[in-house]
Amino acid sequence: MSMTDRLTEGLLKVASKISNQRHMTAIKNAFTALLPIIITGAFCTLFSNVVCSTTTTGISLAKIDGFAWLEELTPLFTAANYATLNFFTIGTVVLIAIEMAKQLGHKETVAPVVAISAYVSLCDSFTKVAVEGVTDLVEVVNVLPREFTNAQGLFLGMIVAIVSMEIYCRLADSGKLAIKMPESVPSNVSSAFNALFPAVLTILSSGEESEITLTIREGKFHQVKRMFEAVGKKVTYLKRLSMGSLVLDEAMQPGEYRELTEKELELLQ
Repeated sequence: MSMTDRLTEGLLKVASKISNQRHMTAIKNAFTALLPIIITGAFCTLFSNVVCSTTTTGISLAKIDGFAWLEELTPLFTAANYATLNFFTIGTVVLIAIEMAKQLGHKETVAPVVAISAYVSLCDSFTKVAVEGVTDLVEVVNVLPREFTNAQGLFLGMIVAIVSMEIYCRLADSGKLAIKMPESVPSNVSSAFNALFPAVLTILSSGEESEITLTIREGKFHQVKRMFEAVGKKVTYLKRLSMGSLVLDEAMQPGEYRELTEKELELLQ
């Protein structure tokens, strides 16, 4: 077998393992399900610019004599574009949560609602807008900024959906937080109360100060900080747990050091 064949076979094995990993499967299935929404949003953007627009510098059908009436359709396509691409992250969070819960053996309909609540609890609840006649930007409170609902918030949304479902399902499966109801209570009501405390704890654990375990294959200058700054979050504490094959010795205190063991030295070779 040639080197190219061996490399190809190795890459196919890695790809197979990645595709079967539950987190990757959930993300893949979520994006597949969202394809109609993505295509609809893209179509509305295209239609607004090349069919209905009379203000853009490019070619537009509405600029041709007799077709100016097409401009009246612009609000329709603008609204559809806003409802699809500008809420892309929200749909992704819901679908990833559904997929994750399904893979973890949970079919309760509250699962995606828990993920959405966890995600929104991490988002800013204010934005700044420009107002005509006012020099400074005006802050508007109790709103969900667009950068957290459109594709800009996608990275954070995927992480929160996965982590929140892992936490929720583990808490629910433990059985320690279930509320026992009388047998006369309908099963759907009983199931709702069983999900109460796992849902509450999951949402609270996703508050403003959260802890995330992250694995990256290549490190660049302040990469983790810049990744979270891109989604509007500030890293206040960073702890490296491992580097390559070396894992941090949790028995050591900050500032301590020791020599590597023979086994650790072998892993570096």
